Amino acid sequence: MHYTAKNVYHSFGRFLLQKKIKNTLFTAFMILCGNALLAFLVAAFIIPHDIIMGGTTGIGIVLSNIFKVDTAIFVLVLNVALLLVGLFILGKRFFIATAASSVLYPVFLGLMERIPGIGNLTDDPLLASLFGGVLMGIALGMVIRVGSSTGGMDIVNLILHKYFHLPVSVFVYITDI
Repeated sequence: MHYTAKNVYHSFGRFLLQKKIKNTLFTAFMILCGNALLAFLVAAFIIPHDIIMGGTTGIGIVLSNIFKVDTAIFVLVLNVALLLVGLFILGKRFFIATAASSVLYPVFLGLMERIPGIGNLTDDPLLASLFGGVLMGIALGMVIRVGSSTGGMDIVNLILHKYFHLPVSVFVYITDI
């Protein structure tokens, strides 16, 4: 092959495009798997054992017990509403990075809740809490590792951070309480 500046330039461009496609596919895969795992653990361990948690899922669980409507419905409504608020306050880039999880998680949760016997994996609330916590760390880590968010109360925490300039972790503690 005859190497010219033009050939090298085009080869390098193809390499960068392939790398970008691989990174995009990996990011999508991690977001998809992280949200599926999160939905599974909530449906299998959190909801059946009446374990309360923070965020829109915790609000959804409480509202679901009051109004006898699927938790996933409340989580979806809350996530979409917060996502729209995030669009206006945090911008289009944030919206695009968070939109997938804001919709995927409640959809997966709705599907997982319909799996027969999913809540019967353990009858021990302590074991359910342990499994739920460990799996939640893995699931959220998968999503956060690729620079995304699961949406929901994360949006509120980021908005509060924007205006009050305190660490996001401070607002996570406050909103989870």
